[in-house]
Amino acid sequence: MGHRQFDLITLGTGAALPARGRYPTSQLLIVHGATYLIDCGEGTQERLRALGANFMRIGHIFISHLHGDHYLGLMGLISSMHLMGRTGALHVHGPKPLKEIIDVQLRASQTYLRYPLHWHALEPENGCVAWRDQRVTVTLLALKHRIPCTGFIFEESAAPRPLRVEALALIPAPMRNRIKAGEDLLLPEGGVISNAELTHDPPRPRRYAYCSDTAYALNSFLSFAEWICSITRLLSPQLWHHVPRRRFIPPLSKPRL
Repeated sequence: MGHRQFDLITLGTGAALPARGRYPTSQLLIVHGATYLIDCGEGTQERLRALGANFMRIGHIFISHLHGDHYLGLMGLISSMHLMGRTGALHVHGPKPLKEIIDVQLRASQTYLRYPLHWHALEPENGCVAWRDQRVTVTLLALKHRIPCTGFIFEESAAPRPLRVEALALIPAPMRNRIKAGEDLLLPEGGVISNAELTHDPPRPRRYAYCSDTAYALNSFLSFAEWICSITRLLSPQLWHHVPRRRFIPPLSKPRL
C-alpha cells in the first residue's frame, strides 16, 4: 500500500496580541495530498510562503470563531489567491457572519474573484458532520467560549483492505475492488471465501482534533466521549506511528524593534 499522508503543520500559535517570534493561530493539515487550512490568523499567508506551500492546493478553510487572531488573515489570503490567478473553487467553513465580513471588503475594493468562493455556515453542534470527501470526514465540537466557537475533528477515510498475495490467484480481476471494500468472494460452484481469508486489516484511520478557545465544560462533551477516547488511544505509545507528523515553521527573521 502506498504512503497515506496525514501531516499537520503548525503555522501560528499566538494569541490576540502580537508576540515576538509567534504568529496568530493557523494550522495546515495535509491528507493524501489534499490541503485543509484550520483558522487563518493575521500573517498566515506569510507563513505559507515561508513553508513553500502552494496556495492553490488549499481547497478548504475552516474558521473556528470570529475573534481576530483566528480569521483576520483570511481576506488577504483570498485576495492573494485571486491575484495569483486561481480558478479552482475555494470552500470556506465558518460562522455565518463571516460571509458578510468578506463580502463587504470585496465590494469596497471592487474585487471580483476569478474563482468560485463557496460558503458553509457552521453552528457549534457536537457530532454534526460539516464536510465529507474521499479523504476525510470533518465533525464539529461545540466549544465553550465568549462567542460561538467550533472545534473540528478530522478523521481519515478508511483505507481499502490490502489483498493477501497468496490469495491473488483466487480473486478474478473484476472482483478485486469489491474484495478490497470488504465483500466475501462467491465461488462459481456456490461456495464462499470470507473476506478475512483474502485480505489484511488496513491501517487504522487517523484523527486530529482541533479545539481552539474553550473553557472546561464536561457536560458539553459527555455525549461525545467516544470521540475523545478514540483520540486518546491514538496517542498511546504503541500507536504513536498513527499520530500525524507535526512541524513548526520558525519565524522568518528576528522581529525588528
